[in-house]
Amino acid sequence: MSILTILTERHKQALEAFNLHCDATIGGLYETNCPKDKIDIDGITALLERIVILGHPVYGHSHKLADMAFDLCRTGIHQVNVAELTCYLEEYNLLHLEGYAAFRMSDYRNKLDVMMYCLIKKLKLADSLS
Repeated sequence: MSILTILTERHKQALEAFNLHCDATIGGLYETNCPKDKIDIDGITALLERIVILGHPVYGHSHKLADMAFDLCRTGIHQVNVAELTCYLEEYNLLHLEGYAAFRMSDYRNKLDVMMYCLIKKLKLADSLS
């Protein structure tokens, strides 16, 4: 049985919501270890998507836009993210939440940007019609 080590700087409570106890390590990181076959891939993917959305310069400051972005979790985009995380975990035994969100979820961030631009365009069109 393979063990997955999850590291995070800011999301200790979110991991503990998955019943993953986190211990502090050197450098301000929190670490938890769990069997790979017991990990909630769908839940961890949703957490990673939340990290990306709330870290976005626009979605992170607009609750209304963030709620719209969270609705993407109900689409095929979420399933793509689940598949990508599953492939990653087949190869690696270490997952740094913030690092994975920053470097491995660039396609997801691009989709969020496209959605944001479409929303802005619709808002401008609505303003010009009124």
